[in-house]
Amino acid sequence: MKYFVFFKCVIILLAFNTCQQHQVNTAQDIKHNDSLSIKLNSQELQLLNKNILDSIDNVRLYIQRSKIYLNYRLPEDALNDANRAILIDSNYAEAWIAKADAYLMQNEPKLCKEVLEKTVKKFSSNTEGLLKLGEMYFFLKQYERSFQLINSALRIDVSLAQAYLLKGKIYLETGDTSKAISSYETAIEQDSDNLNAFYTLGLIYAAKKNPLAKEYYQSAIKINPTSTDIIYALAMLYQNNEDFEEAKNNYQTILKIDSTHQNSLYNMGFIALAIKNDYNLAIQYFNKVILINTNHAMAYYARATCYEAQKKNQLAKDDYKQCIQINPNFFDAINALNNLK
Repeated sequence: MKYFVFFKCVIILLAFNTCQQHQVNTAQDIKHNDSLSIKLNSQELQLLNKNILDSIDNVRLYIQRSKIYLNYRLPEDALNDANRAILIDSNYAEAWIAKADAYLMQNEPKLCKEVLEKTVKKFSSNTEGLLKLGEMYFFLKQYERSFQLINSALRIDVSLAQAYLLKGKIYLETGDTSKAISSYETAIEQDSDNLNAFYTLGLIYAAKKNPLAKEYYQSAIKINPTSTDIIYALAMLYQNNEDFEEAKNNYQTILKIDSTHQNSLYNMGFIALAIKNDYNLAIQYFNKVILINTNHAMAYYARATCYEAQKKNQLAKDDYKQCIQINPNFFDAINALNNLK
């Protein structure tokens, strides 16, 4: 029975892994935005609307409100405010960048890119515009043009952590891991709280099975102690290194933050099954996964394995069937079900 459970656990682990009219329109818009701010229950937005009423042609207030709308994922309102700011005074790079950001959130990358191209042409020393455009070219996989824009920004300000972070992304995507590591480390030198750099370096070193991964993950967690993604990456590092107690501790930390974190629940069940041979505890965890996600084929398969080990064959059959219904090509479940007949 021990060998049977071990073999099943291997399968489970592998399978998972401007004019008066303008002022009238603005005032009308402000009334709308006042009601919106109440709806959003944002004191910051309500205060900003009041300030705009007191200073209706203050460009910076519209730029500020545009950014707030973006935070609320309201790109149309953000775009309206960016356009108002540009209409009042087009010599603010921040307004053009806010407009580009709104287009991007509206899933209009072409318009976003066009606005950023205008921005870097009009404001050639604006590093934020250069880096945002560089990132657009990165997503378009035009890496040479992206590097040109990044380097232009760095010639203006050599301490831009975001520039090195973007360089690291390009190197990583093009397969130059050594240069990627160097770029991320430089980003950390420029910004010791650069969460993305620490996390990415953790991922890189984890893939290399280098123990430095743990240090980078732990540094990232110090910056953001509630990031379930990073804690989960650390937990998986422990699990892959067969340090199951530390893995469990980190899964439990995640579940205190998010009690519905499926992967943590599933892996707690896996450890109970494969390492502790505690079928009842494992079933409890798999039950929770299935309650959250009724289409989690692996949870049904793992729970069936527990039932089979307990000689509860009918319950095992039911779970294998459910697993196959979700994934008709789940051959391990098909074979297990056939063997129970």
